[in-house]
Amino acid sequence: MPALLAGDHGPYLLAVVFAINVAGEVGIPFPLVMQGLLLFSGLLISQGHVEYGLSLLGMSFLGSCTGAMVWYWSTRAIGRPLVSKVWSKVGLRKRWLEAGESKVATTGPWGIFLARLTPGLTIPVTIGSGLMKVSWHKFLLGVAMSEVAWLTPFSAVGFLAGRTGLNVTKWMKYFPWVFVLAVSSFLFFKLATLVLRRVSRRESTRTKAAWPR
Repeated sequence: MPALLAGDHGPYLLAVVFAINVAGEVGIPFPLVMQGLLLFSGLLISQGHVEYGLSLLGMSFLGSCTGAMVWYWSTRAIGRPLVSKVWSKVGLRKRWLEAGESKVATTGPWGIFLARLTPGLTIPVTIGSGLMKVSWHKFLLGVAMSEVAWLTPFSAVGFLAGRTGLNVTKWMKYFPWVFVLAVSSFLFFKLATLVLRRVSRRESTRTKAAWPR
């Protein structure tokens, strides 16, 4: 990793890290990949590669904030009717969106900060903030605080692991395989979910058609 960041591919690698975090923020998760990047950032810092570790952390932070602001401004611009329609079309539960809105209705940055750390509420809170027209700088402050709270423990674990003698060069050779496995698992999960959803819809349609009127 240090060699990659120091070479000609360094900017491209940082761009990929940025893009992964933007994608994760808008709802396209990369299981284990983002967490792995944070752990390796801590490892790099612990072994003297401070500038490279901080570069990865910085791109992760900026990517997440950018993705959140994309959601925020998009939903603020298109308004509640279209958001509600799209939300129901993609099969998401309305109560998630309502929960996100309720979290930001009467709270400031601290409310957004705490809500984003609640599993399953990150995107609803972002969308709710846009729909409620929360001040953008208050929203961004809440996002930034939640990202610091997210980045710190993972990078700290990586740092402590490096301090206990874990060799980052030895373990970095497995990173491409972990990345491929994580992405493949995600794609398989999404495909299986799509197939099961379609089968469920067909069964529901058949049941309704066979139901006596």
